[in-house]
Amino acid sequence: MRRITSSVLFTLVVIWVLAIVPQSPILGPFLLLSEAVRSFPLVLLGSWIAVVAIAILTWRTDHARVALALGVLGICSAVYTARVWSFLPLFARTPSEIGATDTLIDIAVVNVEFGRARPQQLREKLPKKLPDLLVVSEVTAKWLAEAAFTSEYQFSVTAPGTSAEGIAVFSRYPFEGSTDISPGFFKTLSLSMRLAEDRPLRLIALHAPPPHADLSFEFRHAYFTLLDTHILSLPASEPLLLAGDFNTTPASDSYRTFVSQHKLRNSAEGRGFPNTWPVKFFPWVGAYIDQVVYRGTIDVVDLRALESFGSDHRPLFATFRISSR
Repeated sequence: MRRITSSVLFTLVVIWVLAIVPQSPILGPFLLLSEAVRSFPLVLLGSWIAVVAIAILTWRTDHARVALALGVLGICSAVYTARVWSFLPLFARTPSEIGATDTLIDIAVVNVEFGRARPQQLREKLPKKLPDLLVVSEVTAKWLAEAAFTSEYQFSVTAPGTSAEGIAVFSRYPFEGSTDISPGFFKTLSLSMRLAEDRPLRLIALHAPPPHADLSFEFRHAYFTLLDTHILSLPASEPLLLAGDFNTTPASDSYRTFVSQHKLRNSAEGRGFPNTWPVKFFPWVGAYIDQVVYRGTIDVVDLRALESFGSDHRPLFATFRISSR
């Protein structure tokens, strides 16, 4: 019985590792695990609990199996660390002194879970001074009608849905242009604005499809391809922010390919993972899927996940410095 139990546990460990490292669409049901739950603490926690269980059950009867499990998991952890080394707090970038002509902007990225999290709950968790930009995904028309606090924003672009597809952007800065670049179900907005006469800014508010089945994996691949095409059409010198629910973590192949192609940086680099989903776990056992990436004359001043507010996501709050140089 002990050998059977150890064999089952070892098989689960192998499945866990396969789901984490290659990120193959062949795994189908394990794609959500491989993409969205790929937080470094969660990987270590789940993997090493399984290893300890195997060791206890098999140490006297099957040393080779224990050694193999430890070796495989060691390789898994090394591969993962190699993918996300730039996010470790050891590599934090300290922004230079903020100049008199620089512009500081705050942005909050929020997922309201199909509109279930009430606007007042969100307002209570946001800072007293609302961020300059607020990107809200999974909004419905009912949620927008109840969101009285959004009247504090002079400018907004909304594309509500009936479940997960809706998105809205609220801003203290006027929009010079707005383009709906949605590939279909999930709404995606490309917005141009000007923070000062010499300071344009492009914001892409997005919500990528979740990769929990082969079809969604292909859909998300097509989604990022669409973003590729749109970003290539933008002026390379224009500061760019992409904000929203990426439904992937920085360790995934799709994310790494996307940011590398467009020379984008993640606002969490050097700051660890401000995990935003799911809230039912402790913050350090979640996944960093609500993100802001950027390029151009932009520096990160601050980044943190806020307290949960009734959604299955925590809000992400970031402060950026945008200069004219």
